[in-house]
Amino acid sequence: MMNYYSVDTLTYSDYYPFGMLMPNRHGQDDDYRYGFNGMEMDDEVNNGKGTSYTTEYRQYDPRIGRWLSVDPLFQNFPWQSPYVAFDNNPIVYNDPKGLAANNKVEDENSNKTKRHANKWRKKKRK
Repeated sequence: MMNYYSVDTLTYSDYYPFGMLMPNRHGQDDDYRYGFNGMEMDDEVNNGKGTSYTTEYRQYDPRIGRWLSVDPLFQNFPWQSPYVAFDNNPIVYNDPKGLAANNKVEDENSNKTKRHANKWRKKKRK
């Protein structure tokens, strides 16, 4: 009788904060194309594993934590450089398409707040 499961690890990766792979701390099948924040790796650009990522709108260089082209929505963010990635905070923000940083934590909390507020309103009506 078997009371456990054996897991096969297909891929593992440790990253520096802006997405550069840590040396000797990653392993994966060569056919797997995706890396940091689900962005597609483009190893042909900078001649190295995980040194460039392609998104729908731009190229990203995790070694410097910057996009390699101007933000198509730069006019919406006049207070920062059009090359800034993840609003300079890759722990809280992500940008899977290369357009604008998304705050996952804030989005999750605002949805929770809305749900709690709706529950409270329903209780108050009764």
